[in-house]
Amino acid sequence: MKKQLFSLLGISIILFCIGIAGSGFLNKSHANETTKIKETIDTFIDGINSLDLETIKTVYSEEATVFYPFSFTPELLKGREEILAKQSKGFELMHQIYANQGKPAPKTLGLSPTDFHIELLSKNIALVNWHSPRPKHLGRRTAILKKVKGQWLIISHHASNMDI
Repeated sequence: MKKQLFSLLGISIILFCIGIAGSGFLNKSHANETTKIKETIDTFIDGINSLDLETIKTVYSEEATVFYPFSFTPELLKGREEILAKQSKGFELMHQIYANQGKPAPKTLGLSPTDFHIELLSKNIALVNWHSPRPKHLGRRTAILKKVKGQWLIISHHASNMDI
């Protein structure tokens, strides 16, 4: 009886240690994926900030969808090419506004996003929320990313602005 009790206790200790070691592995893996997801979002923000369509193109999946908070894009944008075409139009409109004011367009938008929240929903899907504060409004952003061939890509992006 004592022998069985010690065997059961030994097995329980081994399983407990395996559980701890396994959860540590998962936490490291989760942290690694979270870092990669944040890098994708940072690349996206850098592309928007520097008005660089080629950079933006690298983070959207082929089948991505987007809601932008602008009057010239009231519809759901479907597919990377349509998204980039509308983004290009947005950059052109911004240049026109500055030209009409007799000013050169800025080389950067000066975005400084805050309050990032990254949630790994599965090993291949993540949800990211953040704020993009501006002088007259608070930008609220949500992106869903999917891991495709080892790379995290935006499959859906929703942007809204709240007047402040």
